[in-house]
Amino acid sequence: MFGGINKDGIRIEEFAEMCKGKLFNAKKGVKVFGISTDTRSIQKGEAFFAIKGENFDGNKFVEEARKHNASCAVVSCLDNNSSLPQILVEDSVEAMCRFAKKYKSLFRPITVAITGSVGKTTTKQYTHAILSTLYPTLKTEGNLNSEIGLPITLSHLTSEHKAAVIEMGMSNLGEIRKLSEIAEPDISIITNIGCSHLEYLHTRENILKAKMEIIDGMKDGSILLLNGDNEYLREADCKKICRLFYGINDNNDYVATNIRMGNDETLYDLKTPDDGTIKDLRIKSYGYDNIYDSLAAVVCGILFGLSDEDLRRGLLEFQPAKMRKNIRQSNGVTVIEDYYNACPESMKSALEFLNHKSIGRKTAILGDMKELGKDSPLLHSGIGKAAVDNGVELLFAIGDYAEDIKKGAEEEGIDDSSVFTFKSTDEFIDNYPKAKEYMKQGDCVLIKASRSMHFERISELM
Repeated sequence: MFGGINKDGIRIEEFAEMCKGKLFNAKKGVKVFGISTDTRSIQKGEAFFAIKGENFDGNKFVEEARKHNASCAVVSCLDNNSSLPQILVEDSVEAMCRFAKKYKSLFRPITVAITGSVGKTTTKQYTHAILSTLYPTLKTEGNLNSEIGLPITLSHLTSEHKAAVIEMGMSNLGEIRKLSEIAEPDISIITNIGCSHLEYLHTRENILKAKMEIIDGMKDGSILLLNGDNEYLREADCKKICRLFYGINDNNDYVATNIRMGNDETLYDLKTPDDGTIKDLRIKSYGYDNIYDSLAAVVCGILFGLSDEDLRRGLLEFQPAKMRKNIRQSNGVTVIEDYYNACPESMKSALEFLNHKSIGRKTAILGDMKELGKDSPLLHSGIGKAAVDNGVELLFAIGDYAEDIKKGAEEEGIDDSSVFTFKSTDEFIDNYPKAKEYMKQGDCVLIKASRSMHFERISELM
């Protein structure tokens, strides 16, 4: 039995065929033991995919890949000065996708795909935790949710994996379609349709259209789980896909009821379509966003045939992804790290979490939300208002829209002396010693912004 590319390797001739490329500098007995797009982190025996972008050309690093003991390079332009075996293709990214689709077909794990404007990573983590109670399950790691990341994720499939949980990200039309056609999901989850990507797609209707491309890689009769409390998803056209709704409102197929929120946990019951009830599902977090994310995962587990006890156990095994509502103590201050990404929905959720979690003074360090287009000033002003509504007493706003955040906060009544603005993360860091003087022992500090703001640099100071 073939264990997998990382375990047994794939003959280079077979690998070239999977990429639909022509092999040059072939050497007898060479095997491929993984794939990489970065010569700085490539491992011995991996194939180097030389990706060509607007500002870089991976074809120039073939010899560097050889020096790092790569097995071969997949290129769109041969390097005649390198002895490394090379597979010539028209487009290296397309070749990665072709390989991934073919490689996945060797194992055929039951596949769950997850997308949405907010909550897809947390839903992925919950789904993986639940399915792993019964099946060896692969999942997307980090931000490998693109047409480059997905092939890398799928290359880690082995004969042991019976399920795969795949996160799918996008910024424009056509991207989810390509990912779905590679992964061919058996079950897909769309968490919601929000404001993310308005800069490129302009309307939430277009965002819905882009997210709904997930069904293009699904076979007839596959299952699509939709957040039925989201007005856009409620009216989605699912063609021949089996559509099921989950949510808190009674008009869903699966309904979270009897919700009880405590300081560090939430309990709810789940009403199923057959009028059954699964009681006392417990998650170790607070907030309605976590209910929705865990609920989608629970429904997925039910469709996989897991028992009620497996569902409960899986929820308790959940671990949040890095940089998402991670809580730590530092020098008498509670720090909430939630800076992997940001949009209006996740910002408001994080502020509600701060309001609930804080037992001391509420402080927020907030940065830009990206890809919101022409509505950015208004949406950032709304976040300033939401901060005050959730009890923030000390506010640091950073980035191009810092003044808009400040404006909203002041309109909602915060004292002008309690709001500070900075044009960039670097400027805040340069002034951190002075900013720190305003923080007190016992404060609870939320750090939240889009990933490109690099707020982990701020967290490292605290």
